[in-house]
Amino acid sequence: YDGRVARLCIASSPDLVTWERHGLAFKEYPNAWSKAGSIPSTYHPDGRVVAARLGPRDQYYMLWGEGTIKLATSPDLKSWTPLHPPNDRWGRGLIYPRPGSWDSDLVEPGPAAVVRDGLVTLIYNSKNAPGSEGRETFPVGTYSAGQVILDASDPTKILYRSEEPFIWPDQPFEIKGQINNVVFVQGLVQHQNQWLLYYGTADSLIGVASCPVTGVHAA
Repeated sequence: YDGRVARLCIASSPDLVTWERHGLAFKEYPNAWSKAGSIPSTYHPDGRVVAARLGPRDQYYMLWGEGTIKLATSPDLKSWTPLHPPNDRWGRGLIYPRPGSWDSDLVEPGPAAVVRDGLVTLIYNSKNAPGSEGRETFPVGTYSAGQVILDASDPTKILYRSEEPFIWPDQPFEIKGQINNVVFVQGLVQHQNQWLLYYGTADSLIGVASCPVTGVHAA
């Protein structure tokens, strides 16, 4: 982010200490707003998170964007081809805001989506729009999170989308802070048979939520 435009960039590392930069994710669209990216991955009990090849062409996918959530594909995790136009932040995509709902103003991806049992579970962040365009029982601008399940054999196909958020600001440190009424999910790990979901609270602190791994597709 240069103060004007947010841009997704790619870097790789053999050890998570030394990194090589590969530049913009979408090199053909250097001035397109491309904040937030989630690469569907398999989560392993030993803590590894491994990007998964999906779909009929056995390639990597990335869910990305802030406004609408779009898709991109890659053969190598370095060069990416957008399936939806990057130069239109609010335009054509896969997942859209829903008028009158808690995710009415914008949607954007959270942590790396979970690939399991032939499904892709994306945890996504959302913002509540003002007035009748949003959910009136939530304060204007409230950030909360929901889930979308995609078909791993065709990640362009939505199988399910949560009608309600599974996490929203209801604790004092989530309701009041640098930016009020925010829970923003960003990190997910599998540890000791638990999902641990790390999230920002009111743009001020980092919280963690947990649930058992057994019998569920995501946190």
